[in-house]
Amino acid sequence: MKKQILAVALSSLFISGAAFATDLPTGGVITPALCATVGEDVTINTSAGVIGGYSCNTVGNAAAVSTCHTSGSRKTQVYTCTTVDSGPDGTAGTADDIYNSTTCPTGDGSTGSTGEFTITADYKGYVASTTGGGVGGQALLGVCDSSKVNALLPF
Repeated sequence: MKKQILAVALSSLFISGAAFATDLPTGGVITPALCATVGEDVTINTSAGVIGGYSCNTVGNAAAVSTCHTSGSRKTQVYTCTTVDSGPDGTAGTADDIYNSTTCPTGDGSTGSTGEFTITADYKGYVASTTGGGVGGQALLGVCDSSKVNALLPF
């Protein structure tokens, strides 16, 4: 019995250290019990038709939120390249930063990425993380749903 309890405790430690993506809870409140990287309750207010997801990375001490609207605009739109995660080194403004499009230019990070990209006739979602950068628009490649909005999350 002790071995079973120890196995459950150890597996929960490994799970809590990993990054995961999940739907925003009802009411939009992310608690420290749900995400160990937030020190207090965080409320994400959404309007009708907005689907949201979040991910927590306790190893990197980071959290991210993504959203989309089920009847959002599908018109062609130009977006500015924006850092949505600081990348593996955990430092914003370096060459390994993750941007809101794979077509965004990368560099040494000292002046940030500059550039634009176009999303043509597709649903769009938005993502931001606590590791730096801004809110970045991204193509969903299909209708706004839970799996698409969670796929936007950088970790």
